[in-house]
Order: sequence, then C-alpha cells, then structure tokens
Amino acid sequence: MPMLQDILDKELMTDAKKRRLVLFGTHAGYAGMIDGLHGLGRRLLGLGYNTPSLDSAKSTVKDIGATIADEGLPNDFSPMTFVFTGTGNVSNGVQQIFKCLPHEYIQVKDLKECVMTPHKFSNHKVYGCQVYLQDYLIRTDTGKFDTKRHYYENPRDYKSLFHTKIAPYTSMLIHGSYWDSRFPRLITKEQLREIQENSNNRRLLCIADISCDIEGALEFSHSTTIDDPFFYFDAVKEMEHKKDEGEGTQIMAVDILPTEIPLESSEHFSRSLYPFMKDLINGTIDNSPVLSNATIAKDGQLMGAHTKLYELLLRNNISQIQEMEITSSFANKRKLKLEPILFL
Repeated sequence: MPMLQDILDKELMTDAKKRRLVLFGTHAGYAGMIDGLHGLGRRLLGLGYNTPSLDSAKSTVKDIGATIADEGLPNDFSPMTFVFTGTGNVSNGVQQIFKCLPHEYIQVKDLKECVMTPHKFSNHKVYGCQVYLQDYLIRTDTGKFDTKRHYYENPRDYKSLFHTKIAPYTSMLIHGSYWDSRFPRLITKEQLREIQENSNNRRLLCIADISCDIEGALEFSHSTTIDDPFFYFDAVKEMEHKKDEGEGTQIMAVDILPTEIPLESSEHFSRSLYPFMKDLINGTIDNSPVLSNATIAKDGQLMGAHTKLYELLLRNNISQIQEMEITSSFANKRKLKLEPILFL
C-alpha cells in the first residue's frame, strides 16, 4: 500500500463564514451532562441522601426533573447550582440536557445570594448559570477585563477569580471551554483546597470536565474511561480516591464522550461528511475549498498556517520525522515524510 502523504483534519472543515461543518461538540455535551448528572446522584447517595429525585440513574433526565419538581431536592444541598463554561457546541449540548430539569437561569452576580440566602430560592428546581470570560478574568494591572481580543492576544496579562467569585457557590461545574497553557487556570489544586476547606462538602460536589485538558484549566483533572468515569480529588489531603461517601470533589473527564451515544453521533457525522466524500475518495481535495482549508499536509509538506508545526516538530524531536530539509530562517520549502494519517 503506498504511503499517504496528505493529512486532513475534519475539525478544520469550515464554510465561508469559518463555521465548523463536521463536529461532535454537541454530542459530547449531551453525553457529558448525562454522565455528570449520574455522578451527582452517586455523590449525594454516598453522602447519605437517598432521595427519589437523584436515586434514579436508570430513569430519564425528564423523569428525574418531574420528581425534583414534585418532591424537591435535599435542603442541605439547595439551592442546587449548575455552572457552565464555554459557549460553543459542547455547552449547547450540555444545556439541552439541563433544560430537561425544572430550572431557572441566574447571572454570576446572583450566585452568591442564591447560595447564602437559600430561603429566597426553591429546592423544587435547579439553577443554571452561564459564565463568560469577563465574569471571572481581570487584568493584573487594571483589575478589570478588557476585551476578548485583548485577552486572547495577551493571556498572561490576566488572572482568574473563578475560585472566589464562582466556584464556592457552584454545586456542579460543567466545563466545556477551550484552554491551552498560555491561559490562566480555571481552578488550581491550591484553590480547590481552599474551597473544600470552607464548603463542608456542600459545594463543588462534582465537575464534568468535558473539555478534558489533562492538568489544564482544572489542574487536578485527568482523563477517565467510559467503564470507570469518576474519581474524587481531596485537595486538602492531596489524594485521589473512588469512595462516593468520601471527602473531596468528584471529577468526570471521559475524553471520548460522543461514543457513549454512537448511533446519534455516527448519523450526525455521516450527514456532515457526506457532501465531501466524492472528493475525499477520488483524491480531488483541491476541488473543495472546505477540504483544502482543512488540509494540514499535502505531498509530504505542511500547508499554510500549519508550517509553524515544523518548529514544534524540531523542538520535540518527533521520531516519525524521516527526512527534513530546513533553513535556519524557516523561509525555504521543507520536505517531510509522513506516515499515513487521516484525522476524521
């Protein structure tokens, strides 16, 4: 079989308005929220709250919602607040599941009042809060948030207040936003320790880390599996465990969530990819602007904006590089032999 020297990333397939065409974010959101609710139920049961409203892992989310509306949630954990990070397809999928429960949305500025004055709020519904960058990020010099553009261009000029403004008033955090090492963490291990010391197991009960950036935005998070999706992190004792009745925050960080709903995910993926299959099969990628823009490498050479990967490959001494011709200025053409890869 001849070596395939083209690499195409389906996540880079976009239309003329730069909107992604082939994506699984929504389905990851569906599965992540369902898993998260399952974990929340296990956590409350482990703490001795065997109530009908959350003792129904096998029932549907809507059935659970009907029970919450009728019988209410445990007073010790009410009002129950769900905080969502990210505003893309993941968050959209998460909140479609969340809306199956009796709910009300509140703003970040109302979170503290919701938790500190529970008599003003109901335990017959849950409270959702969508958070944005400006809700918890401030510049280190001015103490204020500038603009998204300024933040993305100068992330090291900012620090996060998520651990003081939002996390202490959160029952369940559903994390679905983008993060890389340039950005401040959402919650560090030390910040989680402070939260746990002051919450008496009543807040930040669990985190559904759908983004699953290992030791990233959530410093204490690592990937888990579908068969074993949950672990607890006790930041006070700096230890992990699997006991639902134990101390700490439950973490779910399955990194292949769409596979938990394979039928819907596969149907969506097939519909999205179908219009481009002819060019993919015939090798006429250049005939499609969508496929051309999603091409990382062609004929053994990195394309367009992806040429910066040459520097990364050199820095990390990637073993798959079999031949490279490069100048110190990275200005001339480079040649790179690639193993057969097609990112779909």
